[in-house]
Amino acid sequence: MITLEFESLSLPRVPGAPGYTPSMFLRLFLAAACLNGCTSTRSSHPPPPQPPPDFSLSLTLVGETSPGSPLEPAWYVVEPDGHLRAALGSRQPTSAIPPIVRRLNDAQYTEVWKATVPTGALEAPTGGVQIAEGTLPQRGAGVSVSASGQRRTRVYEGSAEQFADLAVLLRRLAWIEGDS
Repeated sequence: MITLEFESLSLPRVPGAPGYTPSMFLRLFLAAACLNGCTSTRSSHPPPPQPPPDFSLSLTLVGETSPGSPLEPAWYVVEPDGHLRAALGSRQPTSAIPPIVRRLNDAQYTEVWKATVPTGALEAPTGGVQIAEGTLPQRGAGVSVSASGQRRTRVYEGSAEQFADLAVLLRRLAWIEGDS
């Protein structure tokens, strides 16, 4: 058996095997590390059925032009104490936080939590782009969620379809459409 040395690293070489150099092993190691880093970081644990006490949500929808559409420009904020804030229209980075429109009861707060879970906004980033809070897309959604001591803020450029059901619920709870 022949041994190749790379600084303090010894790599055995099998006679008759292709000639692997230390740099090839280093490249293989780096490639394996990169592939491991690219795997999904989604949690295997489902979110709890009840919202954690620190759950908060900020959903900004931009770009849709049809008034009355659930995806028309709007900004919804649900605070940990259950206050729901809402404002229709285009949000700017300098916009003041929307006014409080109501305080959600526990059942409504839980309903918002359950509508947030399927959007993927609670998961480790696998879609959208991780950004600084306040950054908005030209069209799509800006979402910031806090839960269980973690905060995730992302922009979904181009489409906000995955937030349509959540937007419909928030519009209803904010008395924008229908009664609650």
